[in-house]
Amino acid sequence: MRPAALPRRAVRRLAPFALVAAATSALAPAVVGAQAFTDPAGDFRAPYTGPRTGDLDVTGGAVVFDGVNFRFRGMLAGPIDPAADPNLAYVYGVNRGAGTARFAALGVPGVLFDAVVIVRPNGPDVVNLFTSPATPLSAGAVTITGNTFEALVPAALLPSTGFAFADYTFNLWPRFGLDGALSDAQISDFGPNNSNVAVAAVVPEPSTLLLAGPAIAGLALLRRRARRARG
Repeated sequence: MRPAALPRRAVRRLAPFALVAAATSALAPAVVGAQAFTDPAGDFRAPYTGPRTGDLDVTGGAVVFDGVNFRFRGMLAGPIDPAADPNLAYVYGVNRGAGTARFAALGVPGVLFDAVVIVRPNGPDVVNLFTSPATPLSAGAVTITGNTFEALVPAALLPSTGFAFADYTFNLWPRFGLDGALSDAQISDFGPNNSNVAVAAVVPEPSTLLLAGPAIAGLALLRRRARRARG
C-alpha cells in the first residue's frame, strides 16, 4: 500500500529544511585544491649536487587531515618523470609532537620532524617513525599527475608523540636518492625553506559549490515568499 501523501502545507513547511540539507551535503569538505604553502621556483639549495630539473623543485604543498587519514600533496616546478630520475624521492617530515631540528647543522633549524613519509615514484612508498622498520603504504595510496603527487596515509601509521592529529606540522623536501644519511648534497629544496607548516584547512571542491548554489538560492526565495505571505 502506498504511503499517504503529505498535505501541501506540510510540504511547504518541510521544503526549507530539505534545501538546507542539500546545501549542507553539497558543502561537505574535500581536500581538492587545499594548499598550505608556496615556495619560489628555482630556489635550489647551494650545496645540492644533483640535477636541477623541475621535478626536484618544490613550488607548493599541503597536508589535510580528514579525521581518519592524512593526504599529503606536493607540487613541483615541472612534471614528475620517474624514468628520467630513477632515484627521485619526495620526503614529508612530520612533527607529531616530539620533532627535533635534525637538519640544524645544514642551516635549516626551523625544519622539525620525528617521522617521515617517503614517496618514491619508482617505489617503495613508506612511513618511517625512526623507532621501527619502515611501513610500506598500501597499493594505490600514491597518485602522480603531471607536476603533482598525493599520498593517502592512515593516521594510525603516524601515532601522536604529543600533538593532536590536527596540530601536526610538516615540511617537504625532494631528494635525488636516499643514501640513509642526512646528506645535504642529495636534498634539492625545502618547502618552506626553513619552517614547518600546519595541517591545511579543508575546503569545498568547486563542483560542490556549484551544487550548493541552487539550494541556497532556493532557500532565499522561499524565505522571501514567506515574508510576503505574512505581510
